[in-house]
Amino acid sequence: MKTSTPCPQCHELITMEDIEDFAGPFHMKCPNCRTKLKETKVRTWLLMFMIGLIPLFIYLTAVIQGYLGRFLPVIGQVPTFFIFLAFCGPLYIMYERFNALLLFNKGNIQIK
Repeated sequence: MKTSTPCPQCHELITMEDIEDFAGPFHMKCPNCRTKLKETKVRTWLLMFMIGLIPLFIYLTAVIQGYLGRFLPVIGQVPTFFIFLAFCGPLYIMYERFNALLLFNKGNIQIK
């Protein structure tokens, strides 16, 4: 599995960490030469996967908050966002790493 790919403009390597630091899979810039990049092969699948993943994250966060609220009543007062960060944050990090691997191995990065 590839964990980096060269920039089409400057030919410096773009790593998985660089892909994870982008604002999203549709707004990419080379970290070296700042050239705007686009991915043309798998971004539709990434978008569909992301649309399906958001409701799943919301549901999981609500289930976790409800379950923990039975044992610790103070959890019911904690904002849902903090519950998401604590329990679903690691899943989101794994999702970002999966996106980067998919872009490197199946994607086609071009200059915008």
